[in-house]
Amino acid sequence: MQKIMFTKHLEGLDIPQIIGAIKSVGIDGADLCVRSGYPVNPENADIALPEAAKQFARRWRLLD
Repeated sequence: MQKIMFTKHLEGLDIPQIIGAIKSVGIDGADLCVRSGYPVNPENADIALPEAAKQFARRWRLLD
């Protein structure tokens, strides 16, 4: 069974830090919080969300 974590509880971390925190506790993926005050927010989601997805995929070796 795979486990994911909602990242609301990781407020204040950037995407690499969120990925590191999730991986360090054995979580398999993230339900990324898209809110004001987070790395991906409504104002930057069109650019930041695809980039965050790429970073997650690279860390889980889904992309070369």
